[in-house]
Amino acid sequence: MGSDDADLAEAAAELPSVDDVKPAEEGGPAARIGFSYQDEVAVGLALEMLANPNVTKIHCETHDDMIVVSIEENPEGGKSLVVAEYVQIKGGGAETLYSAANLCTRVDKKPGTSLFETSLGRDRHKEVSRFRLITNRPVKSELEILTYPLGAPGREVDGERFKSLVSDIAGRMSGVVSAKGIHAFETGSELRAGLTRWIGYYNTDRPHSALAGATPDEAYGQIEVQPYPGLAPDRAAPERKLAA
Repeated sequence: MGSDDADLAEAAAELPSVDDVKPAEEGGPAARIGFSYQDEVAVGLALEMLANPNVTKIHCETHDDMIVVSIEENPEGGKSLVVAEYVQIKGGGAETLYSAANLCTRVDKKPGTSLFETSLGRDRHKEVSRFRLITNRPVKSELEILTYPLGAPGREVDGERFKSLVSDIAGRMSGVVSAKGIHAFETGSELRAGLTRWIGYYNTDRPHSALAGATPDEAYGQIEVQPYPGLAPDRAAPERKLAA
């Protein structure tokens, strides 16, 4: 072995082992954590579909991270509604708390890049649009109301906390409109009109999978629970009444 080879061998012997050195780039493991969390959410939504006969289809990685398609009663009467719920899934660390400002922050101030605008941008199909953000990161107090099941105590859509949140987002996203004309409520009268339209429907008529197929009024003891169409007898009224 020549002197050059000996020098190279000696230099190599002084180098640290690949087992002992932190990788220079660790994006792969971090991305895999996010993908694993998304897989877990997908399983949960699939179980939701099995429990709720109104959920007819789930998309994975099509127009959004997930899409939950369901058939629901029309609060204004007439033909049932086909609802597409666009689900954004955000895994990762808890170094940043989600807030109203965070949801409305644009990347490099470019219009259309905030989480709010990204979701609203999905509203371009014939189905009625709904939006959900699923995350393992904590949220600030103003968004805590959105972590409760629809219609549950603390998430009343006619409550002051909900109206304050809607007003905050509307102020940050003024003029943002979907392809179908949906936008954040910009005035108090618009907000009241929109809330009034849906309050009775969500509380009295719409079954919620998070409430074992009951409506909020049924689950929290406002009216007598009726059997949930499509469920087996052991999933009927007695098991579905969550509160007296």
